[in-house]
Amino acid sequence: MKHFFYLIVFFAVHTGFSQNTIIETGRPKAFIVRNAQEIAGKKFKIKYEYVAFKRESQLDSISKNNNATYEKLQKKYGNDWKEKIDKEVKYELENLNLFLALLKKNNQINDDNVVYFKKSGCGDKYIAEIYPAIEPENRSKENLQKKVCFQQKDGKTVMK
Repeated sequence: MKHFFYLIVFFAVHTGFSQNTIIETGRPKAFIVRNAQEIAGKKFKIKYEYVAFKRESQLDSISKNNNATYEKLQKKYGNDWKEKIDKEVKYELENLNLFLALLKKNNQINDDNVVYFKKSGCGDKYIAEIYPAIEPENRSKENLQKKVCFQQKDGKTVMK
C-alpha cells in the first residue's frame, strides 16, 4: 500500500501538477513586470524564465520547449489562453504599481529600494518585501529590511 501511494504521488507530480515554463530570450523585462508575471503565472501554473543564448541550436530547443508549453496551455485554457494570461499579468502589474505608489507616498521606500511582491493563495492579500539597493536576484532573509502587507477589499487598498 505504501509503494502504491508513492507511485501515485510520483505520477501526479510529473504529470498534472508540473508547471509549464515559457522561456523568453533577449534583454529581461523590468523587475516589476517579471514580478507581475510570476504572480499571474502561479494562477495558470506557468513559470517564466529568461535566458541568453549563443547558438542557433539553443534557440531551437527554446522554441521546442515553448511550443510544447503553448500546446498544453491551449488544451487547458482554450485558443485565447495568451490573452487570458496577458490580461492577468496586466492586472497584477497595475496592482503592483499602485502598491509602489502607496509605499512611496507613505515614505516606506525610496527610489533605490528593491521591492518584491508576493500574493497569498487566498484572496487579494499581498506582501511587499523591501530590500536595500541590490540586484533583485540577490534578495535574501539577511538583507530584508521590512515587510508591508496590502489587502484589497471592496475596491479599496489598505496598507498595513
